[in-house]
Amino acid sequence: MVFQSYAVWPHLTVYENVALPLAEGAHRVPHKEVKSRAREALRLVQLEEFSDRSATLLSGGQQQRVALARAIAVNPRVLLMDEPLSNLDARLREEVRVKILELAKHLGSTVLYVTHDQVEAMAIADKIALMQSGEILQMGTAMELYRNPKRAEVAEFFGLVNWVQGKMVQSNLAETSMGRFQIKESATPGSQVLLGFRPEALSVAQGDSHSGPNFLRGMLRSSTFLGDQFLYNVMIQDHPFVGKGRVIPVERDGHLCFYVDPADVMVFPGKQGPLPQSTDREASPVFAMKN
Repeated sequence: MVFQSYAVWPHLTVYENVALPLAEGAHRVPHKEVKSRAREALRLVQLEEFSDRSATLLSGGQQQRVALARAIAVNPRVLLMDEPLSNLDARLREEVRVKILELAKHLGSTVLYVTHDQVEAMAIADKIALMQSGEILQMGTAMELYRNPKRAEVAEFFGLVNWVQGKMVQSNLAETSMGRFQIKESATPGSQVLLGFRPEALSVAQGDSHSGPNFLRGMLRSSTFLGDQFLYNVMIQDHPFVGKGRVIPVERDGHLCFYVDPADVMVFPGKQGPLPQSTDREASPVFAMKN
């Protein structure tokens, strides 16, 4: 197991931290194998040159790699990780995350990894199980959970969503305060629905014909440059929406016209209240990663 708090022994060197479970623990090996196994584990996490250094003199990312080496030295069939990167800064999280993925593939072990960071989960998991209050909401690949969530809470956890309350007037057409939305899935006419679409689905309408289902008219309120794209806020019928694109939308006559592809509209049954703002803090994706 790899703990969130590293759990390195401060009175031991890096090598001794890795070797101790091999020499004294439940997974101890013959004495002649201890040194080679410990050295190999340190080589895999690129800490060979620090083997004689006190573990407390290492950076946070290096200490976490010591904890990784100690765990993999026993050649585990299953490796448990409890939010191992939560105490690291953004740059170190990415660095150690890549190392964990490389090690999992190299060892052929199954890794069960708990995290509150959806980006972390999507970046390295083969399968994700999203849990909330002890209940598994949905299990699948990162793409399945992002593009085809079965519940609104799952959609909300894996990224920003623009929500619209509506009522089905036809099996694939919903009436909302924003106008009519055509959807890709069939729903019972007359039923209340909650529609959602991602910021990247809010695309600027092209051409001059901007009427009919899935067209929205609004005003640009603000935009933020993120390096590879812009995140912008628009007001549509006095409701705030978030869009995402590579260029800032250009207003015409003080307004913007957007289009949402029916294939990008997520549909959930029932009239629901506002989703909890703390979804990302309360839900924990637990995912298995296999070679």
